[in-house]
Amino acid sequence: MSFSKLFVLLFVFLHCTSHLWAQKSFPRDTSFTVKGTFEKEKKKFPHIEIALADTNNLKIKQDIVYKNIAQRELTVDVFQPLAEGKNIGILLIHGGGWKTGDKTHMHELAKALAKKGYTCFAVEYRLSLEAKYPAAVEDLQDAIRWMKKNAAQYAIHPNTIICLGTSSGGQLASLIGVLNKSLATKANKSTLSPSVKAVINIDGLLSFSHPDAQEGTMAAEWLGGDSIGAAQNWKQASALTHLSKNSAPMLFITSGFKRFSAGKYDLMQYYKKWGISYDELHFEHSPHTFWYFHPWFIPTVNKIDEFISGLYKCPTKLFK
Repeated sequence: MSFSKLFVLLFVFLHCTSHLWAQKSFPRDTSFTVKGTFEKEKKKFPHIEIALADTNNLKIKQDIVYKNIAQRELTVDVFQPLAEGKNIGILLIHGGGWKTGDKTHMHELAKALAKKGYTCFAVEYRLSLEAKYPAAVEDLQDAIRWMKKNAAQYAIHPNTIICLGTSSGGQLASLIGVLNKSLATKANKSTLSPSVKAVINIDGLLSFSHPDAQEGTMAAEWLGGDSIGAAQNWKQASALTHLSKNSAPMLFITSGFKRFSAGKYDLMQYYKKWGISYDELHFEHSPHTFWYFHPWFIPTVNKIDEFISGLYKCPTKLFK
């Protein structure tokens, strides 16, 4: 082998390994897994099974970069129907207490919804060990901007993007949906709006300081302090703080644990007064993480489809 070829190979190797090292250098908490929560919940609900959705007739692309932060790349996994879809994109936000979890935890929901005709984007975002609030919100808003910028490539309508989140991801989805505008930052001067047309909140709270909320250490780690020391962040990160007539329609899918949907009924009262669409599916006897398991997985997917389809049939609500 010539020296020049050897030099090229060495350069490529060093470039790739340094890239991988840069991607692995940020702090991670991998304590939360679907398998682990299954083993825990099976003791209380012995009939449950981990939900697995098939990938037949789906086009899947993984680790597509939507944002660069220095040497750090943030990515999405895309699930598209092979047949002509509904031109609606869904951003799926995983939970994990703003500290753990990853986008693969949303893959089964993404597959099942893609089978219904939606194009789904399971998103990675910065968690509390890497960056405090509002970094996660900014990342997710940038993911929405990226979806709009690349709408033609993924055959979605830029004005019909849905934000779906589970647990802490539901809190984030709701905050984004009620804001429906950018959090002003010096670093982001994009002209694309991060607004969405609807929110699917799966057992995510609406207020950190609501009487039903029981937030503690994990919320404090993300919000930069406890409810006294970081009171302003606790308020600003709560969707109830930002409700307006421009807030997005919302579907709540909830367990019997009130703490995970704190503020839900407060929001519903405002939405009813303002004529904003909302709906609810409630599983009283279920684990908090019901969306990972049968028998709740299929009813969850069907309700999401029903809610979005209902909005889709009302273009004045969805396309305004």
